[in-house]
Amino acid sequence: MTPAQAGVLILSMNKAQKIFLPIFFAVCLIILYIIFPYVGRYSEKNDCDDITLSMYNHFTRLGFNVKILVGNLEITNETFDQTVHVWLLVHTTFGWVPYDQGDFGFAEPVFNSPQHREGYEIDYNTLLAAVAIDKA
Repeated sequence: MTPAQAGVLILSMNKAQKIFLPIFFAVCLIILYIIFPYVGRYSEKNDCDDITLSMYNHFTRLGFNVKILVGNLEITNETFDQTVHVWLLVHTTFGWVPYDQGDFGFAEPVFNSPQHREGYEIDYNTLLAAVAIDKA
């Protein structure tokens, strides 16, 4: 469909369709915002603990139960001393879904990585302490 054809399609819609379409798009954007929150791009100043803190704040503010996990995505059955990464588990209607930093600064669910289901749970204060150490 060309832009001109899309314009003709919009002009030919009735009043109810013209009212419904922006509402539909707004609802879609809200759903995308909930599922894929913007947490900033990974950088030296915005690393995995900062991103996980942003995800934690986003999902708990929306009323989701979450768990903070630390682990090593390169090693199976790692010890706590081998942990080098932190991410989030979010409880949804599909069960516990791992969330990690995604492309372009958006957090995303990670369905195809069993390593994201392994790790050690830490509490919120431990995550805050890790973020504070980076800032010092």
